Amino acid sequence: APPSPSPRTASVEAEEEAFSETLLASAAQLASYFERDRLPAGSTLLAASVAPDRLFFIASGVVDFEYQEEDRHRRILRVTRGGVCGELNFFLRRPQRFACRVVEEADVFILHRRDADRMRLSDPNLFILLQTGLLKNLCLQVEDSLGSSLFSHAT
Repeated sequence: APPSPSPRTASVEAEEEAFSETLLASAAQLASYFERDRLPAGSTLLAASVAPDRLFFIASGVVDFEYQEEDRHRRILRVTRGGVCGELNFFLRRPQRFACRVVEEADVFILHRRDADRMRLSDPNLFILLQTGLLKNLCLQVEDSLGSSLFSHAT
């Protein structure tokens, strides 16, 4: 039988709550580095084979990561409100393997590389807070993915 998920400890929950409070308290300061845009369905956020110079926080709407498979696009991941697109290759400075397209009109917050660099230089603690939030988000995605694959095979 697959292992059951470990219970969340009070210390982990307290740490997450404290981080959320810090992030909320810094929201206005963070927002000053972002551009907001409304993108219609069919827009491309990130093109395959191109290193992104920006990352996207999805405020509303639906975005799919997909790759070209012969004569059709195959969806590999759907991102909705609260999700992030492009963060891995933004920080790694590597080309995207997959395209990222808007499926349903989306409101997005965009962080351009020049603004991330400006934040890193002028307010390093805020930049670290942003990176920490993105890292926590990635960890949750991996945990969810691993848990989904483990528990989907349970009999």
